[in-house]
Amino acid sequence: MKKIVKISENIKTQMRLRNSQGGGFYMIRKVKIFSAIMLVAVFIFLISSCAPKATVSSTEEAEGTEETAAATSAETEAANFAGVKLTIPAMEGWSCIKPIIDRAGEFKSKTGIEVEYNEFPFFDMYEKQYTEAAAQTGAYDTAMVDHEGIPTLRESGAMLPLNDFIKRDFGDVEKWKASMYPVINVCEDAEGNILFIPFHANEEYIAYQENLFNDPAEKEAFKAEYGYDLQPPTSYQQLIDIAKFFTRDTNNDGEIDLWGMTYGGEFRSALFAWFNIATSMGMDGTRYVDDSGNILLREGTKDYEASLAAMQYWYDLLYKYKVVPLNSVEIGHAQVWEMWKKGQIAMSQWWWGDYWTNPDFTLAGPVKSAPFPRNEGVENCGWGSWWTFGIYKSSPNPEAAWEFLKWVISEEMQSAMSEGSGQASPFTAYTQKFAENGWVAPALLEELSRASYPASVPENVQVHETIRTHLGEVLTNAATPSDAMKALSTDIQDILGE
Repeated sequence: MKKIVKISENIKTQMRLRNSQGGGFYMIRKVKIFSAIMLVAVFIFLISSCAPKATVSSTEEAEGTEETAAATSAETEAANFAGVKLTIPAMEGWSCIKPIIDRAGEFKSKTGIEVEYNEFPFFDMYEKQYTEAAAQTGAYDTAMVDHEGIPTLRESGAMLPLNDFIKRDFGDVEKWKASMYPVINVCEDAEGNILFIPFHANEEYIAYQENLFNDPAEKEAFKAEYGYDLQPPTSYQQLIDIAKFFTRDTNNDGEIDLWGMTYGGEFRSALFAWFNIATSMGMDGTRYVDDSGNILLREGTKDYEASLAAMQYWYDLLYKYKVVPLNSVEIGHAQVWEMWKKGQIAMSQWWWGDYWTNPDFTLAGPVKSAPFPRNEGVENCGWGSWWTFGIYKSSPNPEAAWEFLKWVISEEMQSAMSEGSGQASPFTAYTQKFAENGWVAPALLEELSRASYPASVPENVQVHETIRTHLGEVLTNAATPSDAMKALSTDIQDILGE
């Protein structure tokens, strides 16, 4: 019962996060609906002991695998999957996965496997998957989760180890892992079982309107005011200067219609924006506790000071310099996207890897990318974002589900996803190739090479919730950065048991 209780608590925490009313960031969901879902899940789990348990038979290691394990998998005897149907949850409306949805027919022609995608909004998708992990009904063959969802499902015991599959079809497991960015390490459990396969890589970076930065009149005016050449920022002071310079009322109607800086919108995004800045200022985002067991975000530590500086930075952009729309934390990314297309934003911090190849991205003119500034001595920073697929132990069709995972990470589909959106691949060789094709922004390639990977512990959901809560107080001017940071530090120590 311990595992189902833990999963239930994490679902409730996710729902509290979703329903948070701090500034109207999330829509309210009736608790009764959620309670009914959980009661059904618990009931099914308790009375069902017949959920099929998947096993993988080991085979001899395939010979002659490619130097990079991201290449075509070793040839294996094709199984007959005619008539097999997979049910796969997916995030609704996400451009990066559109190719795998649109090409389901091609996958069926190649393998005989039919795929039914159940598309949900982000939090609904997580609710469905956490419930399946608790009940293990076989309703879904795979799980689709990002860096935030991995710890909960990893600790649930509901996910199928994939090492034998990998060894059978790709050869040496360690060699295969080495072909990826280091994120693969958070996809493993404590025993080294790989439970999730990354298929999407991203990192926030700065996109800017090239015409503004290259305009001779703008360049002359900027240098006259600030004493140095207008160029993509390499320090946070430069970023502030540039944002101040471009924020203006262009038609003299009394309203700002060109903003110097923004992030992608929505309160959930504020966590990522803050994390990117905090790590570039010196916070170690890869762990919450040092080797001696001390909480890193304790007052007086460099992590605490960097985290506070990042809060102060965003507060100042909003309320001191007023270069970011005050409703940024409440409007959705769709509204920010519309502002960008209309040329109302000079610079923006966001997951632009989802949009880099979208023709509408350059409606207002050519767009360039720039990495985040980072303080002296900081090597790895930023929030390395990864989406993954895993296979539930309760899947009726684990072999067919593995065929689906192999197809998604094949060069064919990785290319289709990158060309169709601008996303990077978890496989380094692919990402380099896609960057050369112009599909991956130069800044994204650079950010991924120095990315940090957020701490991945069972308490992640609670930690992220409290960060969002106190960051929300700062962004809505309900608390000073200093007071919010003190409260955040206390809460994190409580969550982690210190």
